[in-house]
This record gives sequence, C-alpha cells and structure tokens, in this order.
Amino acid sequence: MSTYLFITGKDSELSIAELEARYPKGKIDVIDGDFVVMNLNQTIDQSEFNKLGGVIKVGEVVFESAKDNLSNELVKQLSDGHSSGKLNYGISVYGWGEDHLRSLLLDMKKKFKSDGTSSRFANQNFKNISTAQHKGLKKGIEMIVANDGTKFLIAKVVAVQDIDSYSKRDFKKPYRDMKVGMLPPKLAQIMINLAGDVGTIWDPFCGGGVLILEGLLMGYDMVASDINENTLSGADENIEWLKKEFDIKNTVSLYVHDATLPQKDVKFDAIVCEGYLGPPQKH
Repeated sequence: MSTYLFITGKDSELSIAELEARYPKGKIDVIDGDFVVMNLNQTIDQSEFNKLGGVIKVGEVVFESAKDNLSNELVKQLSDGHSSGKLNYGISVYGWGEDHLRSLLLDMKKKFKSDGTSSRFANQNFKNISTAQHKGLKKGIEMIVANDGTKFLIAKVVAVQDIDSYSKRDFKKPYRDMKVGMLPPKLAQIMINLAGDVGTIWDPFCGGGVLILEGLLMGYDMVASDINENTLSGADENIEWLKKEFDIKNTVSLYVHDATLPQKDVKFDAIVCEGYLGPPQKH
C-alpha cells in the first residue's frame, strides 16, 4: 500500500468526493483545505492521474519530518536520486504559508553547496511550483511539504495536471457552441468519476459531446443521444477528431432521441449528463 498526497482544486469538497468515488477501497488519513492524504493499493502515475479532473497534482509520501529537520531531509531525498550534473528541483508547501519557502530554499541551497552539489531551485519569487513550472523542470524533481497540523509530510510529485491536453480538448476540437453548452473537460471527468466504477455510460443530452470525449479517453464505452440533429452532427465531428488526435479503443453509439420518450434495446450502466441550465449568461 502506498500513501499519496493529492493537491485539491478550487472546490476541495468536490475533489474529495471524486477521489472517494474513484478509489472506494482507499483510506483517507488527512483532509486539509489544500490537500488530501490517501492510502491506496494501486499505483498513481501520470496515466491514471489524467483521469482525475478535480486535483492539481499528486505526490507519493516518502517521509515524515519535524519542522527543524525539513531542509536536511529534503536535501537527503533529492540527493539520493541524483548522480551527476546540476540538480534541478522545486519545493511546494501546503498547510503551511508560502512565506516559509524563502528560508527553506536558501537553507537547502547552502547545504547543497557545502556538500559540493551544484543545484538550482525553480521557485520563482519563492512561490509554489505551478503546473507550467513543473513542465519546465524536465529532468528535475518537485517535492511537496505538507503540514497536517501535527507533523510535516514530504512527498515526491509523481503527476500533475496536463494543462496542454485540457486546452487542446477544450479549444481545438472542431465543434463548439456556447448556446448548447461549454462544459469544461475537468468537470466532465469529475462527473464521470462520481458515477463510480461502471461499464457503459449514457449521456441523454450530449450536445457537442464533451462528456462523450472525456468518457472515451477515460476508457468507458459511451452511449449518447440528443434531440437536435445539428448538434448531434457536431458531436460526431468532435468524436472523429478525438480518434485522430488520441488513442481511443472504446466504442460510442450516437443517435437522435427525445429523452422524455421511452427507448428500447439501449443498454447502459449509468447516466451522466448536463441538463438544460437556462439561457446563456454573457455578462
């Protein structure tokens, strides 16, 4: 069993609900305003993390430390995996003010220098590492320091949100219609995960197909319908685009249907959808 530290999104309660639904056998140890510590019997890598919409990054907990030993332990953890050349790293703190980063990073820099290790920290203006900055680390390492109120947890970041892929799926797909709806891919992922471990998902109000695309990427077979033929044509266009841009192995059935009427011979295990939310609010 491994212990993971998930950094939650803007709505932490929704993030926690998603984690509990996706990992029902996991055990939550700590819930903080910024993070969740969870024990899991499975490995969280970038591929698995890409199926979570409500968390920003995740690290595997490698050590528990007292406050006065943080810099020593961080230097040790970073040095153990370093062989030669300049050591690039970043430190992010949660449950503990970012104002502590300056002294922590400068103290680590002195210790690396005294050990004869050439090092560089990526923290700009002594702030936490953003997802964009994490990408810039390349062969470097990001460590998380989280204060749960009684101790400090040190975790090595193993995955972060793929902001480029989200942007591509949100803005590069061929069909987008603000009047039909602009469901963000991250929220679609959360909604799908909240359905639990299911087989085939039906979206009875599929619109441009955001839930279809995210469901396919997450490994689900999808059934999708809409009362509007033109909208359905746009969804079909987006599905074909997805197949060209990503490795899709699952199936999708798309058809015109009024969701207020019965239907036969359509099998599904869960319904995930966004219904009518009223006229678009432009201001």
